[in-house]
Order: sequence, then C-alpha cells, then structure tokens
Amino acid sequence: MKHFKNLKRGMSLIEVMIALAIFALFGSSIFIMQQYLFNRMIVSKYRLLAYNRMQEALHAKQRAMITEFYEQKGLLEKSLEPEQTNTASPEILIKTLVTADFQGEDKHNKSKFSLFKNLYLLSVTAEHEQKNYGKIFIFSYFPEIKKS
Repeated sequence: MKHFKNLKRGMSLIEVMIALAIFALFGSSIFIMQQYLFNRMIVSKYRLLAYNRMQEALHAKQRAMITEFYEQKGLLEKSLEPEQTNTASPEILIKTLVTADFQGEDKHNKSKFSLFKNLYLLSVTAEHEQKNYGKIFIFSYFPEIKKS
C-alpha cells in the first residue's frame, strides 16, 4: 500500500482549532460550575458558623435568665434587655431579643400566648454583610414565686 506524501502524522491546524474550541466550550462550563460550588461552600460555612453562634447566644441568654431568676427570687429585669454581639472571624452580628408581652398593640386581637403569664420568647438572629443567616426561637417559662 502506498502512502501519500501530504498525509503525515499529527494534526492539521484546522483540527487543532476545532479541538481548542470544543475544549473552551466545555472547559469554561466546568470552571463556572467549580466557582458556583465554591461559593455554595462558603455560604454553607457561614450558615453553619452563624447557627452555632446563635445556639451559643441562645443558651447564654437562657442561662442568664435562670441565674437572675434564682438570684432575684423570681424577678427578671436585667436579662430581658435585648443584646447585640458582633463576633470576629467572620464578623457575624448576633441579635438576642426576649419578648414577654404577647398582647400586642391591638388589644382586640389577642394572641393565644397572651393567656400564659411568665412565658418568654427568646429569639436570636444572625447577620453577615447584609445577609440574614437565620433565626432561632425558643419559649421559656418561669413560674411566679409567691412571696410569703
């Protein structure tokens, strides 16, 4: 069998250009997908850190309320004040709020929780760079101590 002189091993320029174009199309989509996945990993990292810090703030607030309740013999004043904590690395703003009055502004539309006395709603939120990373709520009940 005779070989032609113009058929040599390797690829011609047009074949190389087509291969580069195909690689550019599929390669760019792979890099875009990698960047998207990396951004999702960062967001999930912030959410996990924010959730852990919200849990810490919630338990600290609950512990402060219990401590004040037993030290003041049934009175809660100082621990009912709202708190803001700015954590470092990464900077996540943790806001803690205690709600004790469930009657609301409109006295005609009372909530079902307004029937309970000494029921407190503790809520904690986390923010980072104008993004809200979630809220945690918990109800705490502190019985009324009758003074003798």
